[in-house]
Amino acid sequence: MRLAVEGGASAEAKSRRQVRELAGQYGEYEGESTGPPASIDKAASGMDEYRDQLTSSASEVEVRAMTTLCAWGDSPAEAERRATELRGHFGGHEYVFDRPRSELENLWYGMLPGARTPRVMLQYAQHLLTRDFAMAGPFSGGGLGDESGPLYGLQLAGGGPRPVHTDFPRAPRENPSASADIGELGAGKSVAMKAAVYAILAAGGDWGWAAAAAAR
Repeated sequence: MRLAVEGGASAEAKSRRQVRELAGQYGEYEGESTGPPASIDKAASGMDEYRDQLTSSASEVEVRAMTTLCAWGDSPAEAERRATELRGHFGGHEYVFDRPRSELENLWYGMLPGARTPRVMLQYAQHLLTRDFAMAGPFSGGGLGDESGPLYGLQLAGGGPRPVHTDFPRAPRENPSASADIGELGAGKSVAMKAAVYAILAAGGDWGWAAAAAAR
């Protein structure tokens, strides 16, 4: 998911063009005995509410979210089958996924960390308030580890090897979860925890922190 975030006041100013376009649509139905369709009134009301919320708080922002999903397979036929199943699954929940012709390769590169946002993604941006974006569901980021602390490992997925620093005593101080390692049997959880204990003691920590790290 690519995100473009803009301050609420700035986004509200840009939304005025959409308001003018909606107002112009009323004139297109002046000769109609039934008047303009209800969808125009609904869109105008929704736009007024959207603009009001954009400026209701100094911390409010507009999130333009561009979502891309990837289907894979051992053969082109399998990848196509999975893409069709994925599209059908989300279609049952009123989500619409397009596969723009000649743009699939650009979408693929747009999913890679550090790549430029392809122009085709901008055409599918969803304009959301922070509340609406947060309600869309859980998301994950590409960051791993803490800003400081001993070197704990290397992140090998996406963009080449990157160092992962972990400050284990920081989590209890700031009251978030200090859970660190999960994995299958034999994946190396015990070795990882021993390395964490050593890092804490080597950095001058006490046995209390070390025991807490080992227990997790």
